[in-house]
Amino acid sequence: MEASDPERINVIEGKYGIGDIVDLEQLQKIFELFTEATGFTINFLDHPGLDILIAADWRGIGTKLRRVCTTAESACETSRQKLSNHRENQCGRVIAQTDNSLADRVVPMITSRKNITSPATDQPFPQEPGLSQLRMRARSFGFDEQASLQTLTESPAASREKLDNAVSLLENISGIITNLIFANQALLEERERLTSEIADYRKAEKELAWKTAFLEAQKEAAAKGILVVDEQGKIIRMNHHLQDLWQVPRHIREGHDEALLLHYLAGRTRDPGEFSHLADHLHRHPKDTSRNEIELIDGAILDQYTSPVLGRDGTCYGRIWTFRDVTSRERTEEELNTSEAWYRTIFENTGTAMIVVEEDTTISLANTEFENLTGYTKAEIQGVKSWTEFAAKEDLDMLMTQHRLRRVQPDFARKNYEFRLVNKDGQAREIHLTVDMIPNTKQSIASLLDITDRKRADETLKESQRRLSEIIEFFPDATLVVDKDGKVTAWNRAMEALTGVKAEDMLGRGNYEYAIPFHGCRRPILIDLVLGHRSNEKFERVYTNLLTEGGIIQGEGFASSLAAGERYCSAKAVALHDSRGETVAAIECVRDITEQKRIEDRLNRAEKMEALGTLAGGVAHDMNNFLGVLVGYSELLMETLPENSLQQRYARNILQSSERGAAIIQDLLTMARRGVSVSEVINLNKVIVDYLDSPEHEKLKSYHRNILVRTELEEDLFRIKGSPIHLIKTVMNLVSNAAEAISGEGIITIRTENRYLDFAVNGYEDMQEGDYVVLSVSDTGEGIPERDLGKIFEPFYTKKMMGRSGTGLGLAVVWGTVKDHHGFIDAKSEEGVGSTFTLYFPVTPEELIRRQEKSDIARYMGCGESILVVDDMAFQRELAVNLLSRLNYKVCSVSSGEAAIEYLKTHKVDLLLLDMLMEPGIDGLETFTRVRAIEPHQKAIIVSGFSEDERVGKAQELGAGKYVRKPYNLEKIGMAIRKELDRR
Repeated sequence: MEASDPERINVIEGKYGIGDIVDLEQLQKIFELFTEATGFTINFLDHPGLDILIAADWRGIGTKLRRVCTTAESACETSRQKLSNHRENQCGRVIAQTDNSLADRVVPMITSRKNITSPATDQPFPQEPGLSQLRMRARSFGFDEQASLQTLTESPAASREKLDNAVSLLENISGIITNLIFANQALLEERERLTSEIADYRKAEKELAWKTAFLEAQKEAAAKGILVVDEQGKIIRMNHHLQDLWQVPRHIREGHDEALLLHYLAGRTRDPGEFSHLADHLHRHPKDTSRNEIELIDGAILDQYTSPVLGRDGTCYGRIWTFRDVTSRERTEEELNTSEAWYRTIFENTGTAMIVVEEDTTISLANTEFENLTGYTKAEIQGVKSWTEFAAKEDLDMLMTQHRLRRVQPDFARKNYEFRLVNKDGQAREIHLTVDMIPNTKQSIASLLDITDRKRADETLKESQRRLSEIIEFFPDATLVVDKDGKVTAWNRAMEALTGVKAEDMLGRGNYEYAIPFHGCRRPILIDLVLGHRSNEKFERVYTNLLTEGGIIQGEGFASSLAAGERYCSAKAVALHDSRGETVAAIECVRDITEQKRIEDRLNRAEKMEALGTLAGGVAHDMNNFLGVLVGYSELLMETLPENSLQQRYARNILQSSERGAAIIQDLLTMARRGVSVSEVINLNKVIVDYLDSPEHEKLKSYHRNILVRTELEEDLFRIKGSPIHLIKTVMNLVSNAAEAISGEGIITIRTENRYLDFAVNGYEDMQEGDYVVLSVSDTGEGIPERDLGKIFEPFYTKKMMGRSGTGLGLAVVWGTVKDHHGFIDAKSEEGVGSTFTLYFPVTPEELIRRQEKSDIARYMGCGESILVVDDMAFQRELAVNLLSRLNYKVCSVSSGEAAIEYLKTHKVDLLLLDMLMEPGIDGLETFTRVRAIEPHQKAIIVSGFSEDERVGKAQELGAGKYVRKPYNLEKIGMAIRKELDRR
């Protein structure tokens, strides 16, 4: 046998070598004692390989011979194989006879049911060999005979019995060694187990320390709030993130009480009850896990997870809570879900057909509108059909060209175009296609809008627009249409006439150019307010009466740049909408209302004057009643007093004051157009001369000594029909007004002339054509501001010095007098230059009538006739009774129309002196009507504080005589009564 490499050892159960189990040095000593006692050499072989580990006096004969000759080596190998085949044999020994007459003896040592080693004796000869036999073997093996014999003689020859005894001893020794090996192996295994456990413990301890530090660091570095409690509810760990997330107070952190902390956390949630219920449930079921989303009172959302800390045996050692702020994630997810749902909803509900097309023209996605458009279901379309199947043949090449170009050179591909689509029924529909690539894909998304009906509608619309254009063209109002981009699309004939701008020069123009013909500059007009180009505030400074009603905006204002000069225009503008209600344009109609505005102004003035006149007339009626008493009684008083006595002078002053008061009342009545009851043919020059010779004019000159009054009177002036008293008052008021307008030196010019107007003249008032006598009064005064020119004829409007220049009724009286004379008045003024008032009176063909002198009292004295005075005011009845008694009439009086009727039922009278206005009860007209029913031929005189009106005329139609206005004097009332009584 061949000795082994000393580093090579057998392995028991893959772990231990034989040298790890027994002490080979001690075993070597045992083997040497065995050799000394038996004479046999011994070696210790391992398995596999039968390598020699140790040996006692080993001679190595076989080894030496085997290396000499391959035949010998083959013989040794055969012996080795025999020994190896029986190494698992637990019977004890194994003997193998070699071809050179030597015998190999091995005692297998079995441990763990495996032969790990075997003690083996040297190779003795079982009997004494012969030399001739040895030499022959040496020659057959090719050995040197002498050297072979010398080697073989070293091997002892032993009897069978001796050899068996030696082997038996070796077996016993091997048994002892085997038991020793077994015991040592157990000890070695235990030692290794303990060593391994200690190493594992140290490793686990190190790992535990690392993991503890790692977990502590991870706890603090985690993006979650972490809470760890033991099974007793004591807080073991709480990281800073949890403290910050829940804003845990210091006293709770340092208390280490889970229940107190969870109670605090519950109070921070939106639903404290739900959180407390969860904590109670986990306290009762410590091995349960829980995951929830918690909303805090500040709106934050936390992802909460809690699970028990369990040992391998299921023991619960506590619980860990984690809280993660997912507010942004929740919102992001919500936004993402909303966005996804939004896009999905948009795709499905755009109101247009939508498809997604692959590079190979397959439709991969289609919405419901595309189903409706084509007549196919989604199942029949998606992933099955190419969109080219829906295109009309004549459009297919164009569509394919765009499809390829869109994927190769997308910048050159069209995104919008039209084509014809053929549906399942073979009908061709006009389609407007909008298509583009989906980013980072080869897919395109297309929107298909069915414009078949729209195209038909466009045709209808064009026809409608043509008709509308024709209608707009012949609108009587100047009309323009501006689209939403601010460009003119219509400019009709009336607009051309108003502005002088032709339609071809304005159509298509924008940037407020349409405002230039009106205002001379680019600026917004009413139509821009409709289109939303400007706010109301800016327009309110331009337009007056800016109103909005029912979507129509209307306003008025001056247009200073029109072809006809400055005109006052009214405009209305309204938006034009399409079928969807969207504003597409606006239309504005402009009307020149300059003349209408003048008429309205005159009407407003007339209505104002009429209202004020009504008020003034009421006041005049009551004042006339009082003044009538003063005039009548002062006149009666003067007749009873001595001539030129002081008492007669007092009575005369009362009479004159009363007459001046009556003159003021006359002004009020004139202003109210109730004062002109006398009309005669007169020469206006005579009226002017009479005024210039009057005391009133002398008084005026005394106040204004630096003013020159000159006249330019036409000699052959036409005659007019009017009231001299009122006309003198008119001249006086105009001259007085002119004098007050001059500060310092100045000139007042009074002119008269004949003038024929062969066309209507527009001024302060419109004057009709015909023959007129024109009176003008001009001054070189300060002039009237334009803002005041429209107010000068209003009652009590004055710039004069109070106490010197009258009551503020002057020009109002002038206006009323002119109106009563069926004339016209024009006022022009320029500040710093002066003013001119021009009055137009229509000419009359009647001849002048000579003025009668004051009548003698004998002409109107009564002859004892009976008169019934009917008046609601006692002092008026008393005055009338006194005056008429003075004239030799038999007079009775009653206070109402009803009393008069009752009186006449039993009495006869020659004449009624009947007041027209009586309150309460029936008035004079009704009274006279009823009296005529009783006495058809009853005579009457009508008296009133008002001017002659329609009801006076009706009474006269019934048979009443002359109308006498209060206050009346003895002559006036006497003449009227005498004339009526003498009438047949």
